[in-house]
Amino acid sequence: MPDLYSLLMGAFALLAAGGLFGGNVGSVLVQPIDVPAHVAEQGYGNGMFNQLLQREIDRIYFVAGADYIGASVQTTTDDLSVTVNGTGVSLTMIKIMAYRELGLIRMEFSGGVIQRDGGLVLVLTGRRSDGQQKVFTHTAKLDDPYALVRDAARDVIRSVDPYEEAKLQFEADKVSGDFSKSLAMIADLFLRMPSEDFHYLYNLAGRALELSGHPNEALAAYRKALESSPNYAITYSNVALLLDEQGHGEEARRYDRAALQLDPKLYQFFRRWADAYQFDGEDARCVYNFSRFLRYVKDDASAYFGMGACLTRLGRTQEAQAAFARANALNHDLQTFSLQ
Repeated sequence: MPDLYSLLMGAFALLAAGGLFGGNVGSVLVQPIDVPAHVAEQGYGNGMFNQLLQREIDRIYFVAGADYIGASVQTTTDDLSVTVNGTGVSLTMIKIMAYRELGLIRMEFSGGVIQRDGGLVLVLTGRRSDGQQKVFTHTAKLDDPYALVRDAARDVIRSVDPYEEAKLQFEADKVSGDFSKSLAMIADLFLRMPSEDFHYLYNLAGRALELSGHPNEALAAYRKALESSPNYAITYSNVALLLDEQGHGEEARRYDRAALQLDPKLYQFFRRWADAYQFDGEDARCVYNFSRFLRYVKDDASAYFGMGACLTRLGRTQEAQAAFARANALNHDLQTFSLQ
C-alpha cells in the first residue's frame, strides 16, 4: 500500500502549504418519506419510516464513534421541523421557504418508497442549498422495508458528513486488516472538510496507520493532530496508547495526564463504550475500550471482569484468565468465568 501512504503524506504536505477551505455543513431536513400501503401495514407508515431513519442515523453515529462532527440531522413526520443552531423549530411551509432563502437549511431530502417488480424501491433526492442535487435509488424485498431505512441513513450521512463514512470504512477495514480504502478516503477528505476539523482526520489516519503496522507514520499523524487542535484530549490518549505499546511508558503517562487535564472525565467515555460493546457482543471493540479505560483506572475490578468475558469469547484464554485473576484480586466477591 505504499501509494496510498504517499497519497496520505501528500495530503499532509498540502495542508502544511495552506490554502484549504473551511466552513460548516449546516442543518439538514429530511421530509416525510411516502410509503405504499403494504409497507405501512408492516408498521412503517404515519411517519414511522422517518422515526426509524433517525434512529438508524443515530445508531451509525454510535458505531462510528462519539467524536463525530457534521450536520444536525432532523427527520420529520407529519409536522415539518428543522434543527437550527441546536434548537428544534416547528416550521410551516412558508417558514421553510424563508429558511431556505436564508441558507439555514443546507441540505434537504425528500422521496418515497414504491412497490415494483415484486419488491420495494426507494427513491431519495438530496438537494443542497446551492442548487446541486443527487438521486439515490435502493431496492429491498417486500418483507424487509428496514433495508431501505438503512440505505437511506447512509445516503444522508454520505451527503452531509463524509467523515462518518470514512469511520465506517475504517471499522470494516479493521475486520479485513487492509486499511487502503479508509486511508484513501481520509486523504480525499482533507481536500473537502473544514480545516477546524482536521484533527479528527489525523486521528483516524493515525489509527489506520497504527493498525497497518506503521507506528512511526501513525505517531506523525497524531503529532499533526496536536498541531491542528492542541486541546483535543483524545489525541493525547491515542499518543499515550501508541507510546506505551512501543515501550515508552513514562512518556505515555505524560500524555495520559495531559488528556485527563483537558478532559477529566475522558476515561468514563471509554468505559461506556466498553460496556456497550460487551452487551452487543462486539468483543474486539469491547477489549480495546476496556484496555483504554484501565490505563486510567487501574483498580476497577468489574472492568477487568468485563474484559475477561470478552477475551474469553475471542478465544484469548490466557489473557482472559489474567484479567479474571486481577478482577478477583481486587474484589473477591466477583464470580469469574470458567474457561473450561
